[in-house]
Amino acid sequence: MSDDELRAEILGALDMKDVPEDMQQEALYRVEAIANERLAAAIPDLLNEEQQAHFNAMYDENKSGDEIIEWVHSELPQLDDAMRGLMIDVANEVAEDAKK
Repeated sequence: MSDDELRAEILGALDMKDVPEDMQQEALYRVEAIANERLAAAIPDLLNEEQQAHFNAMYDENKSGDEIIEWVHSELPQLDDAMRGLMIDVANEVAEDAKK
């Protein structure tokens, strides 16, 4: 799924395709922030013991966030797909909550 398709799917789920661009951007930002939090919380469960030890060592060595993220992506190439899925899930949850 391309970025444009992901954007369209999220805005469609939120029923925001026809709102001003700034409102769309804010909604996308919030969806991405929530998805990022969920993904970050799930990463330790996705790593095996050896990867977890390396991750912890990088953290203990005060490696930069960018270095850690780059390493995690190299170890878990499926993260991009997981992030896209989480973003769609978050948008659908928000849409369901709005209907209540």
